Amino acid sequence: MTATITEAFESSESGGSTLTFTGQSTELRRIFIVTFKTADLEAGRATDVNAFRLINIPLGSAHPQIAYAFLERYEVAPIKSGAGARRVTLVYKADTVVLPPDDPDGGNQSFTLSGTAKPKNIYRREFEVPDAGAEKLTDIGGNAFDVQGEPTTFVDVQPEVNVTLSVIVDVTVPGNYLSSSLTLVGTRNKSTFFGAPPGYLLFVGTSSSKVSGVGPQSVFEVTHRFIYDNEAHLVQVPKSTDLRASGVQLGKDVNNATYANNAFEVTLRQPFPVLGDFDGLGINIGGA
Repeated sequence: MTATITEAFESSESGGSTLTFTGQSTELRRIFIVTFKTADLEAGRATDVNAFRLINIPLGSAHPQIAYAFLERYEVAPIKSGAGARRVTLVYKADTVVLPPDDPDGGNQSFTLSGTAKPKNIYRREFEVPDAGAEKLTDIGGNAFDVQGEPTTFVDVQPEVNVTLSVIVDVTVPGNYLSSSLTLVGTRNKSTFFGAPPGYLLFVGTSSSKVSGVGPQSVFEVTHRFIYDNEAHLVQVPKSTDLRASGVQLGKDVNNATYANNAFEVTLRQPFPVLGDFDGLGINIGGA
């Protein structure tokens, strides 16, 4: 069974795609035109159920552009102008809506990029960062940067991204957008985000303020803050010892010639061990 399927926009007959508010929730509609082939018409397969099946979007599926909206039901109706054609309306419901950009350059979403100079006390440089910023509990290698086990301060520039977007949310609903965003604070990106490899982008914080509306139609302006670190936010930790006043073991203490007068072993600890899924934030700035 085959058919020609087209998602309809700006069509008076199809009704287009719409965003409406109904009672306690937000309703979104996507319109598809399904035109059956002649063989299916003759075989009696041009039914409403088959029209929905051919679109291949199961009930419960997430909306492709609007975060927290899920397919609740579908409606099928014949189209007068085409024999065997059906108009399939997918109806999504959401307690929260992140407004999509009005145009490819941002629309209801905007961002600022800045850089912050952060001093770091380090023991090694030019070592290999583990995938996704995972901890490494054996020596990390690289070039020694300490002096007799005392760390050297290195200034690193960390890019910071602040994203501001408009969100329609009912704050009385458990797990709404604002509360869900808070659970991501202190996590690192699970997948590539803003071009940053997994684990390199830290969700530092979020803030929100009510702009307009009441109840389930309340509009909030939300700002999310992210910081990138080229060492995936890992912290260098030297092995301790009671043999030295500094409390840091040197290579010569364990017959390691490479780091004889430097800290050894140096391991990596991750103060932000949880990876978070940032896709649900509904950010769409430059294909984040």
